Amino acid sequence: MYIDTHAHLYYDDLKNQLGDVVKRAEAAGVTQIICVGTDLPSSKTSISIAEKYNAVFATVGVHPHDAKDTPDDYLHQLRDLASHSKVVAMGEMGLDYFRDFSPRNVQKEVFLSQLALARELDLPAVIHNRDADEDILKILEEVRYERSVLHCFSSDTEMAGRAVSLGCFLSFTGNVT
Repeated sequence: MYIDTHAHLYYDDLKNQLGDVVKRAEAAGVTQIICVGTDLPSSKTSISIAEKYNAVFATVGVHPHDAKDTPDDYLHQLRDLASHSKVVAMGEMGLDYFRDFSPRNVQKEVFLSQLALARELDLPAVIHNRDADEDILKILEEVRYERSVLHCFSSDTEMAGRAVSLGCFLSFTGNVT
């Protein structure tokens, strides 16, 4: 059994062929696909996609790139979205100091509040980290929530050890940039 733990099925190159994508995944032995939200609209879309396919589940969250654009009531909206039966995690949340599309203080605030909400709702957290190891660890230590995965992990072995000691899982991909 294989589970695709991080898919963005709403991307333009996939959204018009979702049925085929899900069928190809099933033919390859993938039994579940988790469609990851990166802002409020994509979180809602992820849920809509999950409602259409038994094998698809959703996450809801705000990616650090989009942190600057969150409305004041984003946590209330995320809480409501997270109550859907097909939502299995919070995220994609975290910090991205490589691109810095949102100010770092805003990224930290939005990440911290989402991680606290994930803990409150007892949902795993899907965490994005790009060139922000120390601040990620500080926030993880502050919230003390062990149901987290650092997706697309690309840091060093020291960071891996520290994250694992805090109860995090690590996932890897083929990114080179």
